[in-house]
Amino acid sequence: MLCHFQQSLFTGLKEDVRNIFLFQCYTGLRFSDVFRVTNSHIQNDIIRIVTEKTQKPVKIPLLKRTKKIINRYKTTGVKSIFPKINNQVYNRYLKLLFAELQLNREVETTTRIRRNITRETKRLCDVISSHDGRRSFITLTLTGGMNAWQLMTITGHEKFETFKKYVHFTDEEINTRFIEVWEDE
Repeated sequence: MLCHFQQSLFTGLKEDVRNIFLFQCYTGLRFSDVFRVTNSHIQNDIIRIVTEKTQKPVKIPLLKRTKKIINRYKTTGVKSIFPKINNQVYNRYLKLLFAELQLNREVETTTRIRRNITRETKRLCDVISSHDGRRSFITLTLTGGMNAWQLMTITGHEKFETFKKYVHFTDEEINTRFIEVWEDE
């Protein structure tokens, strides 16, 4: 999914939304923090920022692909690196991009109201939102082999209970990894 999204060609606001979502997938930053990143937060290829929600400092190493995105937008002032986009507009465009790219596999959503839990199956393009960039970052980084406790220092999570809500492995990923770990052949 991410590879298909990276290679897509868009212009204007669609391009900005795609790049910002990829930036979230590469850094794990929340939507609100992405738009607070300025040049002064980037030192020695590390983003150092105090998150808005928790007021916790995080340090995020920059990947080559992250630097490439930053360089498209980087300005010389103290303004945010990225153009400001309203969260509702961002989410609407994100859904549109996923639909255009036919990223519409079925996903199960869970809604909890008091003690009632409702599960529904919906298309990914109908439920994707800004926070899925952070979820994707966590899942992909763990899938790549990084230790959960180390990753929690990058994301700013202090409690594993909160952190584990972000992790979503498919059955296929779990089975493949299990076989990789235990097969001797």
